Amino acid sequence: MNNILHIFIYFLSFFVILSCNNDDENEEQQPHPIEGKWELLKKEGDLNPTTYTTDEVIWTFNQNNVEIEINIEEEEHLIRSMLFPFHILGTYEYSLNENQIHFELGYMPDEGYLNHPFHISSDTLIIGEDFYGPAGGGGLKLTFKRN
Repeated sequence: MNNILHIFIYFLSFFVILSCNNDDENEEQQPHPIEGKWELLKKEGDLNPTTYTTDEVIWTFNQNNVEIEINIEEEEHLIRSMLFPFHILGTYEYSLNENQIHFELGYMPDEGYLNHPFHISSDTLIIGEDFYGPAGGGGLKLTFKRN
């Protein structure tokens, strides 16, 4: 009888130890798919869609902020027109809410430029949406490739 009790205690201890392994900790440490380095391929939404070559515009998303790097040797007003409202180099806070991304751009008070839908598919990130109004282009759609 004593051996049966020891075997029962052994198995009970084994299962208690296994149940203490919390896989939830590993899930919390997984980065969001948006985190990482993204290379801008195309900006759409106005009458002059713009495409970019390798490493011209890089966005690096960390847990709570995004660093915007622009490596274009053009006059400042051209950069502003091509990348507005994301035309100022720097690191900015962002937050995600389901399929929406909100940017904290201190220089941009207009909320319309701060909130955008986003979608990640494989190694492609799309921020914003392109729509066409009666006068032509509208909206903002940025297409990135994971770098």
